[in-house]
Amino acid sequence: MERKPQEAQLTTAPTWRRDDRALWRRSGARFVVLAPEHDEALVLEGTAALTWELLAEPIAEGELFALLAEYFGVTRDEVGEELSPFLERLLGYGAVYRP
Repeated sequence: MERKPQEAQLTTAPTWRRDDRALWRRSGARFVVLAPEHDEALVLEGTAALTWELLAEPIAEGELFALLAEYFGVTRDEVGEELSPFLERLLGYGAVYRP
């Protein structure tokens, strides 16, 4: 999935990004992620793996939801309902942060 350049917008929406300290490897269509200070890895597949790819660079939450909504042919709200808990899980695990 290719990100399109967006014009700068003033927004209070969160921006998400992978934590550079998290170790990860791609294995086929999935990612194995190990966050700092953890000894158990996460295995990300499907939508989770696609989301991990999109988090390689800082991305506004709204843009992330819009890209995934377009890719899957659903609404941004549907993506938000499913993805928000996942992003919070990654945040709590230490694999991502909000710059």
